[in-house]
Amino acid sequence: NTIVAKQLIEFKKEVDELIDKKSLKKDEAVFNVLREYINDFDGKTVGGFKVTESGLIAAAHLCGAGNVIKFLDSNGEDVFADANNVPLTSYLSRFGNFDTSIIRANATAKVAL
Repeated sequence: NTIVAKQLIEFKKEVDELIDKKSLKKDEAVFNVLREYINDFDGKTVGGFKVTESGLIAAAHLCGAGNVIKFLDSNGEDVFADANNVPLTSYLSRFGNFDTSIIRANATAKVAL
């Protein structure tokens, strides 16, 4: 719908501004914008699903931050499903209630393969 489309355009503008002005990588900029949603929705119920920080992070990682924002802004009516037909709400539930407070940010983290 038109409201969600406008919100996604604003989301993209916010991310692009963070990338340009603060020299952030795209995923860092997306998380900065998503942080506001985490603060607003953590502990609330949306579309019959309890929203938690860990659930939102998992859903954003697996379904895309834009789809998480659409879900939250639509009050749970716009539910994205990934290529395996797993709905965003499944990830929100499965990965909800993990304690993320013990995780420290590490800007220089690397994966050894």
